[in-house]
Amino acid sequence: MKIADLKPNRNFDEIVARVISVEPGRPIRTRQGRKTIVTEALIGDDSGRVILTIFGWGEERDIFQDMVIRIKDGWVKEWNGNLQVSLGRNGTLEKIEDDGTVPPLKELLANWKQA
Repeated sequence: MKIADLKPNRNFDEIVARVISVEPGRPIRTRQGRKTIVTEALIGDDSGRVILTIFGWGEERDIFQDMVIRIKDGWVKEWNGNLQVSLGRNGTLEKIEDDGTVPPLKELLANWKQA
């Protein structure tokens, strides 16, 4: 699936994207009162860009700019008029080898600044 095909309030099977930028994790308190950390990254493919939101302390937070990732069984929501993807309850994030199927970072950045 491509980023442009994502719809709010729906699951998706799989997307492969490049990490364009990553914000430092920040502590938050959940609605249930638990402390956790949230990390946000801008990810993109040849169809568009979307914010990836990662909750928790797991190794999936260890992503960095220009990394290619595969998200399986993710969730899409709309927040402040923008789509966001997350791992939801059952999703996984995998760091994968860059095989050239996702545009290079330079191209994603250039297209973004033109948009």
